[in-house]
Amino acid sequence: MLGELDALAEAPAAGRDLKKLIRTVELFKDHLLLHAWCEDTFYYPVIRQGLSAAPAPLSASYMDHLDHEHRTVDGYLDRLEKEVKSNPPAVSWPQTYALFSKGLVSHMNKEEDELFRLSEKMLGAARLEELSQELERRRSEAPPIRIHTRLEP
Repeated sequence: MLGELDALAEAPAAGRDLKKLIRTVELFKDHLLLHAWCEDTFYYPVIRQGLSAAPAPLSASYMDHLDHEHRTVDGYLDRLEKEVKSNPPAVSWPQTYALFSKGLVSHMNKEEDELFRLSEKMLGAARLEELSQELERRRSEAPPIRIHTRLEP
């Protein structure tokens, strides 16, 4: 979806598909909401509970920083959605998207390059699998998302 948003942000305003832009932002926001719910409900709390035995650089301040990044990325995405839905779309939306995208990619890289590797070392594959199964059992508790219909090309 980032690739689609990149292409829409780079397209000339006159030729930009506004319906596709709005739908892609909404869809991305809904997917990110579910992702954040999973992390905030299942993954991050377990990491925080085990910080006393965590390998460096995992610490309370490290996790606080990741939480701060979540809030920052969420804020940019909320602002982006408002800007693309305004009529006409705000001229600043590509800049907001650039801030959102840069923050999200940086956060994802930190999680993938550091947090996931360290948490597997700390918790072990079996405990991570238990968390995954618990998430599946409690999926009905996830926040509701919009129903998205396919846009015709």
